[in-house]
Amino acid sequence: MRLFIFLICTIMMHQFTLVAQTTHGANDRFRGVWEFGKAGETDKVHAVLHVAGVQNHILYPAKLTIHVNEYSSTSYLLLAKKSIRQLAIGSQRNIISETPFGAGNKMQQFNGVFDLSADRSGGGFLTINRLRYGQVKLKNQKKEKTDPKHISTANILFNFLENDALRFAKISDSAWDEPEVLDILHSPYSGFYYGKRDTFGVKSLTGVTKFSGKHSGIVSASINGRTIFDHAYARDKRVVNEIKLDTGANLIALFVEEYGKKPSQTVQMDIDFYTHQTALHFADKKDENATFILLPITYFGPIDTATPKLNNLKLMMEQMVQNRETIYYYPDPDGEQLSVNEEVQKTLLREATVVGNMTATSREVLLGLWDDAVEDGDSISLNINGTWVVQGMPVLKRPQFISVKLNAGVNKIIFIADNQGSIIPNTSMLEIIDERQRKSYKINTDFHQNNLINILYELPPPKNSP
Repeated sequence: MRLFIFLICTIMMHQFTLVAQTTHGANDRFRGVWEFGKAGETDKVHAVLHVAGVQNHILYPAKLTIHVNEYSSTSYLLLAKKSIRQLAIGSQRNIISETPFGAGNKMQQFNGVFDLSADRSGGGFLTINRLRYGQVKLKNQKKEKTDPKHISTANILFNFLENDALRFAKISDSAWDEPEVLDILHSPYSGFYYGKRDTFGVKSLTGVTKFSGKHSGIVSASINGRTIFDHAYARDKRVVNEIKLDTGANLIALFVEEYGKKPSQTVQMDIDFYTHQTALHFADKKDENATFILLPITYFGPIDTATPKLNNLKLMMEQMVQNRETIYYYPDPDGEQLSVNEEVQKTLLREATVVGNMTATSREVLLGLWDDAVEDGDSISLNINGTWVVQGMPVLKRPQFISVKLNAGVNKIIFIADNQGSIIPNTSMLEIIDERQRKSYKINTDFHQNNLINILYELPPPKNSP
């Protein structure tokens, strides 16, 4: 009896240690290399999962390689932390070998949840549990292939991908570190989709989530790793949850616990920040078999809370000064002009792509510029109506602001890449704020192309005019 109690206590201590270590980046038990099966075995699957270190509180880029006989595939995944023991599997990009089915075949979306556990020796395991829909299947589009070897490989692979209890053992603590890690984290701006939506901008730190429509799934959600709700029924329209943002970048994750009658009928979660609304659902084809959807949200800074439909630029700038934030000005109130050498001046000759046109409702506007993905060392210069306002300004995760007093007519604002950072091209988000509106634009520049935004400002008529 004592031996039994001792064994139970030992197992519980190992489990506690495993869970506790996942909360510290230095001892993150998710990252590393995980293996299923052994390499080189005939008619058996060998799979290796490489997991990078955690980013944005919950994100783990990963690479899954599968080998069986002549068949091989590489899938790039985005994993999201559901809890201290679970990683949800997001959308993926596949590179499939031509055998046994030919280049025309591809794996369907690989979904589900990896569950972290430990044995009595403290070793780590990831066991996959799949969702009801979106199971992986391979179809033989080349009917003429009847080689028993191909059929055998197909059956082995199919059984492996349909198995709901695959166990990966950890063989290394080394975090995955390849260029694809940044591509995954930069989704969707990298050109590939891994379940992460475009950045959603708001000007309130508080909002609410609620369900709408006729849906029947079970879902959970978190913000920056903090639970919003857990295992909620999408049909319950009474569920309203308040969410509070951190300043700067935030990340909402919506997880599927159980699909509805169809993946598209699982849930619609409305997100309301009073002046800005959006919704997350699984009706889009790219999400129809996904385990989660991610929504990056950026809070743009102080607003005039007394009149939420009217931006009080003067009050906003006063609060920025109190917060010791840097504000650049055009025209410079001190009348100083930046010294510009010939090489910098030549950058204005690059081709300029128009990314936006807007009509301002006030003479003064505020430009907010920030990096909504990974801060990678980008820097830009800004030219307004032929005048250099800033040069070599680093693009940071937190917004930086430029106060612009517009000329009557069309004002040309040119964004110029000084470098391309560690991730090409030079990208950032821009928000233009006047007294009655906010508009957001994606800035994408390189050494051959500038970005141009035209702002029209019409002088108001004289007060005594008819």
